[in-house]
Amino acid sequence: MKITMLETTKHEIALNTRMPFRYGIVSMTALPHLFVRVLLDVDGTRRWGMAADHLPPKWFTKNPQSSLDDDVAEMREVIDRALAIAASAGTVHTVFDLWKKIYDDQKRWAQHTPYPPLLWGFGVSLVERAVIDAFCRATKMPFARALRENLLGIRLETIYPELEGLAPADFLPRIPPAQIYVRHTVGLIDTLREKDIALTDRLDDGLPQSLEAAIRAYGLTHFKIKLAGDPDKDFAWLLRVADVLDNAKTD
Repeated sequence: MKITMLETTKHEIALNTRMPFRYGIVSMTALPHLFVRVLLDVDGTRRWGMAADHLPPKWFTKNPQSSLDDDVAEMREVIDRALAIAASAGTVHTVFDLWKKIYDDQKRWAQHTPYPPLLWGFGVSLVERAVIDAFCRATKMPFARALRENLLGIRLETIYPELEGLAPADFLPRIPPAQIYVRHTVGLIDTLREKDIALTDRLDDGLPQSLEAAIRAYGLTHFKIKLAGDPDKDFAWLLRVADVLDNAKTD
């Protein structure tokens, strides 16, 4: 198989959050949402693939000294760098080969920057997702099948030598699940109960606003709870969240 990256594009839109969401050291009310598109030639068939993600300041670096604009600029830089590597990679034989080229070159480049792996890896991940999308479209292959039949050419042992002789299918159910659980993230300033929402703060847009209302509306059972890094405050916060989870009723 011959795979060549022919073209890349990206564009952004500005988003406003429905409610403030606090994580780490910031509360998010607005942010850019970035789209990446790549044109892949797979054995003569050309298809576009796309991936998208938020660019949330302080998500990857948690640096109180940098500005929000600086944080977004860093995310754009690691994405641009990963796209440039992909565009200059030439012809490869598998999606994994292309990913490995992007990953290794990005890692070498990042060693001369202050960027942590979580940040520079974000750029690699975004391009990787777009490449997989383009490949599956070009081969008319659902992602689940491409992964199980290892049409992506994943060589697990190159990442972890302990996985020598194993393939992705060895870790996956034979048939893809028909349903998945939704994990709800509880932000640091999320309102936990309906009674805690002041009349002037009510959105009244037909969607749940408090944690207990979201549980009731969507039947939520899996949660990720944001912490502040202060053991005493975090413990008190977890107790409050646990009380809501223990007493919430689902419709």
